[in-house]
Amino acid sequence: MRNYEQTLAACFVCKKGIADNGWFCRLPRKTGDAAGTQATEILLCTPVCAFRHFTNLENETTIHHFNNQGK
Repeated sequence: MRNYEQTLAACFVCKKGIADNGWFCRLPRKTGDAAGTQATEILLCTPVCAFRHFTNLENETTIHHFNNQGK
């Protein structure tokens, strides 16, 4: 029997389907509040998608930092 999560795996950036263990990069991520935190994974299919993910993450962090400076 195949793993349900691997069967439905898709790249976090481009949403392209990823075959079993065909990912380029796998990142752990926690979701939910403190009481109901669940560990999930972000799968990225290519180096290009990994670069896009980290670039977007850096931009979100920078924007968040500047928006909270005056508080």
